Amino acid sequence: MSVWLVVVLAGAACLVIRVLPVALLSSRPVPGWLDRVGPLTAPVAFAALGASAVTGSAAGGAAELLPLVAAVGAGGLVAHRTRSTGWAVAAGMAVLWVGVALAAAAG
Repeated sequence: MSVWLVVVLAGAACLVIRVLPVALLSSRPVPGWLDRVGPLTAPVAFAALGASAVTGSAAGGAAELLPLVAAVGAGGLVAHRTRSTGWAVAAGMAVLWVGVALAAAAG
């Protein structure tokens, strides 16, 4: 099997995985619990990304871990206060960059 055939088949499989549920379920009414859970998906996804970043760098020592913990904390605080995903990401990234720069300057 050629490489291009594998790429095309993988692309087609990804397309089918994404389009098929929408095509099959678009005519059905959405359950009430799904309407209530829907707005929570973005905060949960960002929390999972932050947690995985922190736990993945735990073996790197304090110089690598502390800026990430501070960034996740700042992003969480801004998200709680503003209810804005964009502001939370911007605050977390700013704290992360400052923390990494300070750790590099100190170390």
